[in-house]
Amino acid sequence: MTTGKGKYDDDCTKFREDTEATGVLVVVFDGKRGNGFSVQCKDLYLIASIPQILRNVANEIDNDLRDDILKTEVDHEKKD
Repeated sequence: MTTGKGKYDDDCTKFREDTEATGVLVVVFDGKRGNGFSVQCKDLYLIASIPQILRNVANEIDNDLRDDILKTEVDHEKKD
């Protein structure tokens, strides 16, 4: 992981301050400065938990997509 100021660090700072969070991870897709991410944590140990947090997020996205696909298939079969 890179350190130092990233291209979305100012946005990350604003978000962290606005939410009064201990840490934030901002991921940007096709933003005005391209793709990128920025991480800010007041607690350095929190940084070590980022990989597991991202795995959990990925699993939730997979589950949501799977549920949506199954629901769409069931709805489609009902119409036939």
